[in-house]
Amino acid sequence: MEALSLGASDFIQKPSGSVSVDIHTVHDTLIPMLFGYGGAYRRSQGKKVLSPDEYTQKPPAAQLQDLNAYFRPSPLPAAAPAKAPAQLRKPGKVEIIAIGISTGGPDALRVVFSGLDKDLTVPIVVVQHMPPGFTNEVAKSLDRICPMKVKEAEDGDAVEKGRILIAQGNKHMEVERKGAGAVVRLSETPLVSGHRPSADVLFASVAMTYENHALGVIMTGMGRDGAAQLGTIYKEGGLTLGQDEKSAVVYGMPRVAWELGHVMEQVPLEKMAQRICDLSKK
Repeated sequence: MEALSLGASDFIQKPSGSVSVDIHTVHDTLIPMLFGYGGAYRRSQGKKVLSPDEYTQKPPAAQLQDLNAYFRPSPLPAAAPAKAPAQLRKPGKVEIIAIGISTGGPDALRVVFSGLDKDLTVPIVVVQHMPPGFTNEVAKSLDRICPMKVKEAEDGDAVEKGRILIAQGNKHMEVERKGAGAVVRLSETPLVSGHRPSADVLFASVAMTYENHALGVIMTGMGRDGAAQLGTIYKEGGLTLGQDEKSAVVYGMPRVAWELGHVMEQVPLEKMAQRICDLSKK
């Protein structure tokens, strides 16, 4: 956590045990992460972002297929978004903000949370893809720079004004009504969209519970988690934002959401906090 606060981009978990039967997970995590951050750096230098097979010898077909799904050469523009789904009702006053984020997330959340207005009181729930055991420390580090209270979510925690709840690693997080308010529920049900916690799970529950009083935000990350159910927030009458390609370390999750027509507005990272505040105070 100290390394992240001093400028480290991300981290991976080392293999466990004296005989590392899970060492393949380092391979599966490290290669896409290197392409993601390397590509972001090359873009910042005005250089071409190469596809994975242009960097190294061609990997096995399955690996190449996976990597190409995550990273496309930068000259390829994002596809035109599909027609947005019809909304069941008009947007209402924002009562909850839900964020889904993955690779590049720790730094991006620092930028967003440190930039939130001091008078913002709308509760925020976050799914950040991260191994178990780390989300508590991430929450503590973000709490030190954010005007709102940030904590790792526990089952039954109230969704209350002025507080940000971050899903625990390896546990899905949903919101549900309880009395006049709402609480979060954690579970270890099967992976969704390849992840636990899953942004799709969170977004679906937010859409069901808050209907047109929700703001969904999808940010930097590999794959497509959150893209489908962000559309459910939109269909219910909620508002949706997506991080733009230029500022995303990996333009995967927000790209898919945009191409599905589920993102109302693409926003650069440096302007995301203010845009969230503006929409939440209407």
